[in-house]
Amino acid sequence: MKLKLLVCSILLASSSTAFAGEGEATLNLGTGVMVFDDDRNLDNGTIGSIGLEYGFTENVAAEISYLQTSPDVENGGGHVDVREARIDGLYYFLSEGRWLPYAAIGAGTGRFALDGGSFTENQVNLGGGIRFVANELLSLRADLRGIHGDEDSDTDVALTIGMSWTFGDGNTLGNKGRASTITPVRQPTPIEKSVVKETVKEAVVAQVVRALDSDGDGAVDANDKCPGTAKGVKVNSTGCKVKTVAVETIELDIKFPTNSSVVRAEYMSELKKVADFLTKHIDVVVNIEGHSDSRGKASYNKLLSQRRATSVKTAIVKQFAIDVKRINAIGYGEEKPVSSNDTADGRQKNRRVIAVMQKEIIE
Repeated sequence: MKLKLLVCSILLASSSTAFAGEGEATLNLGTGVMVFDDDRNLDNGTIGSIGLEYGFTENVAAEISYLQTSPDVENGGGHVDVREARIDGLYYFLSEGRWLPYAAIGAGTGRFALDGGSFTENQVNLGGGIRFVANELLSLRADLRGIHGDEDSDTDVALTIGMSWTFGDGNTLGNKGRASTITPVRQPTPIEKSVVKETVKEAVVAQVVRALDSDGDGAVDANDKCPGTAKGVKVNSTGCKVKTVAVETIELDIKFPTNSSVVRAEYMSELKKVADFLTKHIDVVVNIEGHSDSRGKASYNKLLSQRRATSVKTAIVKQFAIDVKRINAIGYGEEKPVSSNDTADGRQKNRRVIAVMQKEIIE
């Protein structure tokens, strides 16, 4: 009963109000669910979203928004961080009232990332929703969008509900005769003398360092053992040119179940080959490369190969106490085939994990 009275009181108190119109801005916060295209092999994800909407007329508005979700990969194997940013145009079918339905269309980008591997796609969206206006400041919104990405021509669906806050100096629908208030001019914040002195000091130091580094390679002349290095060349702390060379390549005989990135115990002997080499050569780092054949979506293959490379890296670190900084995990997906994907034998050769040992050599 108390809840009903509270709701009625709010509605009566705000009976003459309407949603923001021309010149007003609205902050939209929401949560909901993202249903992914079956081809992405992802479970549904919980959405968090934020958007800033600006009204150009009583019916037309634009919104810049950002949403994030972390769905699990189907059949296990971790989760994917999904982040999408977009700009949308909104058309409100009604200019006043408590219930304001609207249509929306927009474009943006989506980034899918997992264990260091990622891809970005361009996206377009189409949908709409409805807004319930509680008063001049607060409103509630439900929004439904279909989102189409160009990476693999997948279409996802996002449903969000949330709360909005309206602010600004423009007109409010139904209250256009309201006098605008004068916003006082903000006085500039005085600059502390100590801040100025520190800034000048840093600029002088930077200028002196530049003056002492004749060849501009990042090593001051006092420590530069290789003067005259060309700009843009990778150098060590003494200014001498270094290059990264592969000193050993080990193809690991590790087989993964379909759509899985779990390294089974039976393959520990393969991982020991890499660990033994790193233990013997303490100045060497290793790139664990994951590769796949061309079956399935290219974006999914890349994420899967990244998960497998990361699983191998994690197993080596945990089982053989190798410094994690000495191992890099890289998923190439189907980008670097060593055989034809037209035959079963060729595809099997392309599904591989390789350990490439590298070291820096001073030239």
